[in-house]
Order: sequence, then structure tokens, then C-alpha cells
Amino acid sequence: MFSIQTNVNSLIAQENLRVNSNFQSQTIQRLTSGYRINQSGDDAAGLAIANKFRSDVAELTQGVRNANDGISTLQILDGGMNNVSKMLDRLKTLATQSASDTFTGDRNVLNQEFQSLIGEIDRQAQGIGLDSNGQFAKSLAVYIGGGKAHGTGGVSIDNGSVTVDLRNSAVDSKSLGLKGMQVIAGSEDIGSASANHSVSKIVADTNNTTSVSGFTDFYFTGPGFSDDGKVKVSVNLQGVTDIDSLATAINSAIQTTGAGAAQSATAFKNADIVASVHTDENGGKELAFSSSSTAFQVEAGDRMANALMGNFVDDDHATGTDITTKVTGGNTAVTATAFTPTNVTVRITGAGLTGPVDLTFDAASNTVDKAITDLTAKVANNADLQAAGITVSGTTGNPLVFSNSRGEKFSVEVTGDTKNVLGMGSFVAGAAGAVDYTTITGASYDNTTASGTAHLEFSINGAASNTNAIDIDLAAGDATAGAATGTVAGTIADQDTKTLKLAVDGGADQTITVAGATTTIAQMAAQINSQFVGAKASVDSSGHLVITSNSKGAASSVEIKNTGSINLADLGLTAQINTGTSRTTSSIVDELNTKLSADTELQNAGIKASVNSGDATKIDITSSNNTYFRINAGTSGANADIGFGVDGAAFASSLTVAAAKSNVADSNGATNTTALSFAALQYGNDDQAVTISATDSTGALQSKTITLKNDSSTTRSGRSIDEAIDYINTQLQQTNNTTLQKIVAVKENVGGVEKINFLSSLNSFSVSLGSSANSDGIGGGTAQSVASAALGTGNNVSIDSKAGAAQALTALVGAIGTLGSAQAAVGKGQNQLSYALGLAQSQINNYSAAESRIRDADLASEAANLTKAQVLQQASLAAMAQANSAPQAVLALLRG
Repeated sequence: MFSIQTNVNSLIAQENLRVNSNFQSQTIQRLTSGYRINQSGDDAAGLAIANKFRSDVAELTQGVRNANDGISTLQILDGGMNNVSKMLDRLKTLATQSASDTFTGDRNVLNQEFQSLIGEIDRQAQGIGLDSNGQFAKSLAVYIGGGKAHGTGGVSIDNGSVTVDLRNSAVDSKSLGLKGMQVIAGSEDIGSASANHSVSKIVADTNNTTSVSGFTDFYFTGPGFSDDGKVKVSVNLQGVTDIDSLATAINSAIQTTGAGAAQSATAFKNADIVASVHTDENGGKELAFSSSSTAFQVEAGDRMANALMGNFVDDDHATGTDITTKVTGGNTAVTATAFTPTNVTVRITGAGLTGPVDLTFDAASNTVDKAITDLTAKVANNADLQAAGITVSGTTGNPLVFSNSRGEKFSVEVTGDTKNVLGMGSFVAGAAGAVDYTTITGASYDNTTASGTAHLEFSINGAASNTNAIDIDLAAGDATAGAATGTVAGTIADQDTKTLKLAVDGGADQTITVAGATTTIAQMAAQINSQFVGAKASVDSSGHLVITSNSKGAASSVEIKNTGSINLADLGLTAQINTGTSRTTSSIVDELNTKLSADTELQNAGIKASVNSGDATKIDITSSNNTYFRINAGTSGANADIGFGVDGAAFASSLTVAAAKSNVADSNGATNTTALSFAALQYGNDDQAVTISATDSTGALQSKTITLKNDSSTTRSGRSIDEAIDYINTQLQQTNNTTLQKIVAVKENVGGVEKINFLSSLNSFSVSLGSSANSDGIGGGTAQSVASAALGTGNNVSIDSKAGAAQALTALVGAIGTLGSAQAAVGKGQNQLSYALGLAQSQINNYSAAESRIRDADLASEAANLTKAQVLQQASLAAMAQANSAPQAVLALLRG
């Protein structure tokens, strides 16, 4: 078909010309730019891949610079550490020289250079950023790039970083163990130049008492030697004439103690605590104790030690402050008073005791005299009490006095002495003589004989009991009255002028004289009511005469006498005594529970009463939440025994030291929390969780959660501050975690109030406290987290004495090892970065090549394409010219 309207061939030629023109343009662009992809349309997928490769190359190029910078930094650190190593060599030379007995020079001169070098180590460590918590003394992440996620192949920032762990590579004196922990005992000068407080005068002062003549005691607490493992160092004062000989004597005693077989002795030995003389800025001399590796606490064990630690009654005398604390009971019974030793227990808690010490009496101690003698001997012969410095004294008719030479708070409880012969409370013992209990069953109660008011006092955790007292009136509730009932009804013989003799409630006889004609039971009842006091006459539904006491209970009675002129048979009466009954056991239990629930403390303790399931005449008193308590029935009515006795006296106050006087000192240079308050866990539901956390040498967080409790379902670990501290320390040591084992809980005396502190040689740790149900426990039972803080600045090891030089040599051995580990960490880091650098360079090369293959143009191919495009262009133009001329041929048909 021929058409002049539509030139199809021309259109085809035009389209091909456009395509060929675009092809030629694209080829020219690739040849002139050098890139195969010049715009997204050229190869969208290839462009995305190429761009990623280009981005990776940019990242890795900077990463290479980072790695090179890191290597340079580590080289600087390595150089500084090499210099520290040289200084350690010199320190060891000086220490070795001072440690020799043959050294005849001045050790102070050696020590001056020694201390200068330690200072220079600190300066240089800070200069290279490897002091404690310094710029580089941490885990350094050098980002290089190219990291991939495991499994997915996705981007991973962590995998793209090289970690150089320098957290344990600090090389200042503290990190190297050359700056240790130190206790400076007070600020009073006890050197020979002191006018009134020199060591010679202190030792000669007879007021400075000791537990053993010629010896004075210091107590040391630290990780592995705390609580029942607290170390007592008994110092022989023979030959001690000045502060230098005192330090020598203490060091000798420390070595002897550390040689013991106990595990605590070994831990104490490993702490390497050394006594020395500290010279203050004014030239005064004080006793000092130091350790290069272990945080510790020192406590004066007696008045002599307290004076040697710089605590005096005044400026004019060498007498130390008296630190003795005492618990004084009430007066004991007079001489020869009978005493029943069965189930009587004296319990002593506190004073550093890890748990209560219970003392019982020999069967032969059946008088108060013998009981006091027995108790005194038992205290003196108890190893735990002697270690705690506790003694007792007393005579009949006077109070028992318990004393603690270390000045710590403690308490005394006595249970089973129901007649209060010892003057320390008349609490009822539990089953098998238990001092306190979560349940107790009373003896059988007889409501036909018991009468009056029963008085029960409840003591929670040794506290006073008179504030938690309950009175039970046995004549209340379902108690009945005494009553006499006749058997005659209606009309009776005339009783005019006759007499009837009666007595009520065991009282005196009363005579009723009938006045006027009395011929009925009702008239007789009226006659009695008009004259009789304490009872009431009535007529029952059967018409019988009833005479009823106005009182109720087993003491209520009506007695009919046959000594009057009335013929008792006329009234249907006989000579008789009719008594009432006191309230039943169930009624007592109801009353007890009503009053128990009204007492907040007893309600918190979950104390409830019930009728014994096996014997309805007995009452059980139980704590539903396992709170331990004691019952005192003292001051009950003489006949008001509901199963818990009636003897004894009210217990108005707990037998506890009012305020602590102990003198303790914590080592500077350690880390510690603030002193935290402690209140004994009173109730069974007063659990408190204590979580102690610290970072170990690898940077991993180590933690231990310890739960303090005071109930019967588990170990009781919160009755006293000493028990809580012991439990915490035991749990920390039993973790076998070398990081947590460096933390120790200690007891502080803050203005007479004992609190808990945590000490450690670690740079940092934290203590998190959970809440308790009744705001008892540590820190007021409030949930909180306490971070440690530095305690003072510590001290440098010193070589101004032979003992100090020996300690310095030990410390230097550790320092050299520590420095070696730090250098190894730096060298390891350099190698890591070098290897990472090699990989990054390889990745840059390969990523660049891969990008080139996608993005760059193939010049040979593109040159051929250009030739092809030019030929096609020429052909297209020629063909289009032919197509455009084709319609002209149609016109030839019109010419005819």
C-alpha cells in the first residue's frame, strides 16, 4: 500500500536514527569520562553495588589512619613503660640495700630517693595517660571498619573495631602496688619528745588496763580475716620503751599471729600488714599500719591499745580513754535464794560475735550464789566470749554486770529464770529450753482454779516487753459466778426472827435475820437481798431460791452455813460451797487475738493464739511469719496462770549497751561506701537483699546477692549488726570470686552508733540494697544503690626501716609482674592493630578493584562502539533520505 499521509519508512528511519544517536552520545560520554556508569539509568543495580564499595573504601581509608594513630599511641605508651621499668630496677636496688642487716648507713637517705622515684613514676604514668583511671587506662576501641555481622553478613560496628584492653595496664604507684593502704592511729604525738603522751609513759600508766598483764591487744579485720576470723594481735610490752620499739614488738606479734594454722591467719599473713612510725608535718610521731595490697581495719582491744592509738582522757595524762561498755541487769536475789537451773539460758549477742553465745547452768547451781559463780566461770572459759573481750561480775543482792573491753555494743538475754532470781527478766523458755521461739505451748489451764488477771509481755528480738503487754481478765468472757440453788418452791414455814448465815467469795460470814412473816420463797429472797452484800437472791423459773455471787470466775463462790437458826431444809438448801468458773480456754484465745491484733508490733510479728489441737486445756501462741519472740508472765495475778506462769517481774528495757565506745580506724587508700545504718531484722518477713558488684580484671561485672533474714525457715542472719556482717563476709568469701573476695564488710562507730561500711582495695565497687517490709536492716530498709569512693590517699611503701624494706621488696616483685602484664597488653594491642591494618589495606585494594570493574568503562570496547555508532548514524541518515523521497514516486502516477 502506498500512502502520502503516513510515511512509515520515514518514521522507522527517524526512530533508528534517534537510537543510534543516543548510542553514539552514550559511547562518547563513556570514552570522555572513563566511566561505564555516568547516571543511574546506565546500570542502577551496578551503581548501588559500586557506591557501597566506594563507601567501604572511604571508611577503611580513614580506618587505616586510625590504626596508624593507635599504633603510634601504643608506641608512646610502650616507651613510657620502659622508662618505668628502669625506675623499678632502681627502686629494687634501694630496697635490697635497706633490707640488709649489714647496712650501716642512714635508711632515711635511701628512702628519700625511693620516695622521689615513686613520685616520678606517678608523674610519668600520668604523662602517658596510664595512671589509675587515666586517659588510656581503659578499654580502647579503635574503629577501622569493614566489620560484618555473624551469620547475616550485615554491617557490624563491633566487628569493625579492634579492642585494645588497657584497663589493667595502669602503671602509677597505686596500680603497681607501691602505694598501699595505711592506718595512722590518731593525731596525738606519742614519740619520745611528747611531754605527757610518750609510749614509755603510756606503758607505765597503771590505768591503761589490758586483758592479760604485760600484753595489749589490737584487732585486725580484712577480706578473709573478719568476724569470727577477726585477728587478735597480742603485743608483748616487755622491752617497749619508745614508739620504734613498739612498732618492732607489734610486727613481731603480727608475724606470730600470721603463722597460725587457721585460714584467717593465712589471709592475714597474705595481707602483709606492717606497723611503722608515722611522722606528721609537725614532727609528731604516731603509730601506723600499712598494707600494699589489702584494705583493712584496726581496732583497739583494750584501754592500753586505745592510748597507743592516740586516744587520751586529757592532754596532761598518758591514760587512754576508757572504751569499756557494760550491760547491767537488775538486782539479783539475796544470798541462798533458791534457783532452778533447768532450762535457764543466758544469751549474749553483739560485741563482734558472729552469732549468739548461749550459756546454761549446771544442775548443782541451785541457789543464786552458786548460779553467779557458775555463770562467771562459764563466761571466763568460753573462747568466743574471751575473744570478744566479754567478762561478767556480780554478787548476790546486786546486779550482774557484763563488760566488753573493746567498747562494742552487745546485749544479754536471760530466758527460763521465771522467778527473776538473776534480775534479768523472767521470760518463759520454749521447748527444750529455747531462748526464743516462733511458737510456744503453755501448760494446762484449769478454769476451776485459775482466777484474777493474767499479764503477758512479748519481747521481739530481745527488746523490752512491757510495751507489748496484754492483760486477760479471767472473770470476763464466758466466766460463770458461784451460786447456791434450793429445791423447795412456793410456800414455806414462817421464818420470822430466824437467822441464815452466808459467805460470798471466801469472805467473812454474813447473818441474815428474817424480820416479819416470811412464808414464801419470794419473800425469803427479798429478805436476803435487803441484808446480804456481794450476792443476789432470786427465784428461778421453777420457784426455787437462787443465791448468786456478784463476781465471776473461779474465785467467785457462795457458801451456805448451817450455823443459823433457820432450818436449811425449809429452803431446800444444804450447807455447801458453790464456786464459779473462770473463762474457758477458747474465750481466753479470743481475747488474746483481739488484743494481739490491736498491737502494731505484735501484729507485724504475726503473733496469734489458738487452742492446742491435742489438748483443749492448753494455749498455743505462734508467729505466722516466723518471727522469734519471748513471753514474760511476770506481774500476773497470783492465781492467774493460763499456762505461762505467774512469777517474775515486768521487763522494762532491753539489756543492751546504750552507745558504742569502740575505737576503729579504716585504711586510707582503700575504697569504701559511706557508713550505712543498721536496724536488727525484728520480724520473720523482714528479708533484705544486698547485692555487691564490682568489675573484674577482664571488665566483666561480678556480683553477688545476699539475703539477710531472721526467721526459722533459714539461717538467721539479721538479729544483730555483727550477725549481718558475718553473713555478708562469709557469702563473699564463699563465692571463690577473686574480685568479690577483695571486699569486706566492717563495723563502724559513728558517734556511739554502730553502722556497716564496706572496704576494698578495688578501684571501685557498689552495694545495692533492697527494701525490707518493716524498714529494718541496712540503710533504713530503703531500696538504694551506694557507689564506693576513695578513702584518703594511702601511703607509699617505704624503706626507712628493715621491715619496711622487706615489705617494699615484696611489693616490687608484684610491681614488676604488674608492669610486665601491662607491657604485654600494649604489645598485644600493637600486634592487633598491625594485623588489622594489613586486612584493611587488602580490603581497600580489593574493594577498589571490584568497584572499578563495575563503574569504569572498557575503552577498547567503547572505541569499537563509537565506530559502530558512526557507521549506523551515516546509514540512518541515508535511509531516512530515501524514505522521505518515496512519496514523490506516487506523484508519477498522477502525470498520466
